[in-house]
Parts: sequence; C-alpha cells; structure tokens
Amino acid sequence: MTSSRRVTVLAILCMAVSLIIALVTAARISGPSIRPDEWGYLLNGQVLIGHEEVRLPFSSMYPAGFGFITGAWAWVGGSLHISYRLTLFTNIALMAVLGYLVFAFTVNTLKASRIAGYLVAALVIASPGTLAGSLFALPETLCKVIFMLLVVLIGSLVSRPHVTQIILFGALAGLAPVFSGRLVAISISGAVLLLAFAWTGLVTRVIASLGMCSLVVGYAITRIMNSVVRDVLYFGRPSGEGRIFNRATTVHLWPEVIREIAGQVWYVSAATACLGVVALVVMFRFIIRKARTEKTSPEQSLERFVYMFVLLTFLLLIVLGALQLALGKRADHYIYGRYVETCIPVFLAVAVVSLERSKFLTLRLWRYSIMFFAFLTMMYVLLEQADVVWR
Repeated sequence: MTSSRRVTVLAILCMAVSLIIALVTAARISGPSIRPDEWGYLLNGQVLIGHEEVRLPFSSMYPAGFGFITGAWAWVGGSLHISYRLTLFTNIALMAVLGYLVFAFTVNTLKASRIAGYLVAALVIASPGTLAGSLFALPETLCKVIFMLLVVLIGSLVSRPHVTQIILFGALAGLAPVFSGRLVAISISGAVLLLAFAWTGLVTRVIASLGMCSLVVGYAITRIMNSVVRDVLYFGRPSGEGRIFNRATTVHLWPEVIREIAGQVWYVSAATACLGVVALVVMFRFIIRKARTEKTSPEQSLERFVYMFVLLTFLLLIVLGALQLALGKRADHYIYGRYVETCIPVFLAVAVVSLERSKFLTLRLWRYSIMFFAFLTMMYVLLEQADVVWR
C-alpha cells in the first residue's frame, strides 16, 4: 500500500470511528445538561409548534432558527425527550455533511489533492469542537455547515456567476443570524462581498442588487422569527445588539475587549494545534500579494474572494464575541471559543493545503505560530495569575 493510499484509508477510518463514537454517545446520553442553552433551543421548538405554556424566565434569549429542528422532531415524536434524542442524531448527520463540504472546498475550491481533502475532513470531524459540540442540542455544527456552504457557494459564484446563486447566497447570509446571533457577522461579510462582486465587475450591479435584496429579506425573516419566540418564551426580552453597541462605545471597557479578542485567538490556536494562526497568515498574505498584482488568474481571484469573506467574518466574530463576553464572570470567558469555532474548518483546510503547496514556508509559519501560542499563554498566566472565576 502506497503512503498516499494509507493516508486516505486512515482518514476515512478516522471519520468513521468518530461518527460511530458520536452515535453511540448520543444514544446513551440520558438528557440535556442543566445549563439553559440546550433548554432554550428545545423550548424554542415547542413555541414554534404552538406550545406556548413553556414560558420560563431565561436570562438570555436564544435565536429561533434551531427551533425548527427541535420543534419538528417534537412534533414527530410527541415529546421533548424524543426531540432531544433526534436532535443529537441530526447533529451527527450534520457532522457528515460538514465533512463533505470541507472535502469539496479543499478539492474543488482550493484545487488541492483528494488526499488533502480526506485529511482535512477527518481533522474537522474528529476535532473536539465538532465531535463534542455535536453531542449537545445546540446549533454549533449547523452554524459550521452554513458557513462552509457559503464558502463553497462563493467558489461556485466566482467560477460561474449566475443570478440564482447570487440570490441563494444573499438569502442564506441574511438568514444565518436566525441560528446564532453572532452569525450577523456572516450577514455583514456577505453584504460586503456582494459589493465587491459589483465593484470588480464579476456580476452586474443589477444582479448584485438582487443578491443584496435577498440578504435584506433573509435578515428581516430572522428578525420576525426571533420576535415570535421572544414574545412568547422570553417575556419580550430585548436582543443583545443594544448591549453590544453600548460596550463598543464605552472606552474604559476597551482593554478588556482586547483581552477577550486575544483569548479567542488563543482558542483558535489551541483548537487547531496552531494551524489556525498559520491559515490566518496565509490568507492575509495571499490577499496582500494579489492586491499588488495587476493581473490574477481565475483560480487566484476565486481564492481571494473566499479569503476576504473568511477573514472579515472571523474579524467580526472575534470583535462581537469580545464585546459580548466583556464583564463576564466565568473563567472560560477569557478564552471562549464557541463563536470562532465556526471558522475553524476553513482554517484547517487552508493550512493543510498550504502545507501541500509550500511545505518549507508553512512549516516555518507553524513554528512561529507555536512560539506565539506559548507567548500568549504565558502572558495570560502572568496577567491573570490563575484561573479567575469571579471578579
């Protein structure tokens, strides 16, 4: 057996074992955790199928989108318990979909080998953020699937732009926040990308306007659906946009916001064995180099648009996440990675493909990334002196 075939077989075996472990675990879990997150999404589903007697005084509001899954299974199974169990199985199915999308992105968009595609898919499925995150009744895996679907769709748009794809891209980007409030970063990045398409002449202004209109309509549907569950389940509790804006304009909170941003970068480094920082450098370097080049090939233009979308989304996610986590009292808020987990599949794909294209440069970046991770860890230990549970 050749080395390439061995890598392929091991990657497929790793994915299969990960999915089997997830299935067995999901079948044996007795019920949702005591944290309100899972209950919020499960009860959103109850509201969407007409059960308004489930109102509870939650301190936070959970977006309505994932409630379509939990509610559909509650309607089919007739109980909250069956809804919870089938939701976990749905998350595991989404793991397989995520693996396929990452493979397609690696092979079709980045033009890497199929071996690299299988390797990246295995890394994503077996990563703790995907494997463990799918064993909660939470939309984390679905958010990754939506982000990867948009990234793959961008590749198709740049290669063969079509009005239907533009409208689909806009609608999906506008609907993204209905699954998680922080995914408004995707809506903003999608709007910027549509403007970039029109600016560079990739599509006409009319087609770009149609995409923008579909994005606005999608976001309007998001607001409407969230208002339904807010009024029924959350006592009309306002959303967090106003709180985030107030924190962004409060100057004395900026040092803490910067620290939270650093903590999320730390999480990306830890969750990807420092390959996430390698991917960020590779994408930023690629965009800068191609911006200085007068002529770019279609493949280079494709990667440039994809990298622009990913970097802008990641930047918005860490900033919005830092503003949300500022003044938090939990120790894990210093290195909270739930929001930036959405981008990690793309980071792993870019880093592995870069390793295949330019081994020497990538290995050097990897060494620097490990040194940066060690430095960031040391600074956190020195500044915080220990794990801080309350302040």
